[in-house]
Amino acid sequence: MKKLHIINPAAGKGATKEGTLSDGEIYVTKSPGDGAEFVRERLSADDDEYRIYAYGGDGTVKEVVTGIMRAGAGRRAILSPVPTGSGNDFARVTDGLGGEIPCDIIKYNDSYAINEINTGFDTGVVVRTNSIKKLPLVSGTFAYILGVVGELIMKRASELRLTVFDVDGKPEVFEGKFLLCLLSNGIWYGGGFKAAPTANVSDGMLDLILASDMKRTRFLSLVGRYRAGEHLTRDGRVIPEAGDILVYRRCRSIKFEGVKRFSADGEVMENDGVIEAYIIPAALRVAAPGWEPEALEAIK
Repeated sequence: MKKLHIINPAAGKGATKEGTLSDGEIYVTKSPGDGAEFVRERLSADDDEYRIYAYGGDGTVKEVVTGIMRAGAGRRAILSPVPTGSGNDFARVTDGLGGEIPCDIIKYNDSYAINEINTGFDTGVVVRTNSIKKLPLVSGTFAYILGVVGELIMKRASELRLTVFDVDGKPEVFEGKFLLCLLSNGIWYGGGFKAAPTANVSDGMLDLILASDMKRTRFLSLVGRYRAGEHLTRDGRVIPEAGDILVYRRCRSIKFEGVKRFSADGEVMENDGVIEAYIIPAALRVAAPGWEPEALEAIK
């Protein structure tokens, strides 16, 4: 099995460097999208199996996933996120795994995500967070909290129409003004918010969290429970305190209409108003990086 080490030198405020890795090929990304193109080209060049270490945050992991999928190499690739970014939410899934597990991937329009897609309030928070986390001594989680506070001051709901398709393909439509909309494959986002506590990256399903517009005081009364994953019960029901404003569904695919701006794995994008997303079950394999001494040396 060949090894690739994809290093984002800008992740974690520039803390990552090439280091002294000797086992495998090292590639230091040069610009946004560069990592995806390198991985696509490398995996398209042969039919070998690859273990790919992604040094960075969720955006770096997304680039590696995009390269793997565009090369059609999901069946022969193992992804190992090495959490050196300011936001490392997907790495929380792989941290501590005793071995590799199959992992689903989100396909949206012509792109891919591994952890989540969000729009509305959350996307505004991501924009603010990406600016705040550039400040000295501001962690990913704290930056997200500050982003939430800033966006709450400007609180704007979005007019959306969502058509959600369950495991049998049966549609359910939600339409109106929504403050928050999250489509998640993983459990965490936003630097450690346990937004989809019942999600499982190997179950072939997506978790949808939808929040109606609400007063700021109501939001503040619930955001702590949302961060801790306590807005849902263990069997996947919305808690009574939020039953009138939160919707939780598990689905195979979804169509968003009215989306002007959204975020996928922390990457903010403009949109023409429509997003169609679906799950690709067991699209690739994921595993913990193993924390080999050379890998540790590379991220000092």
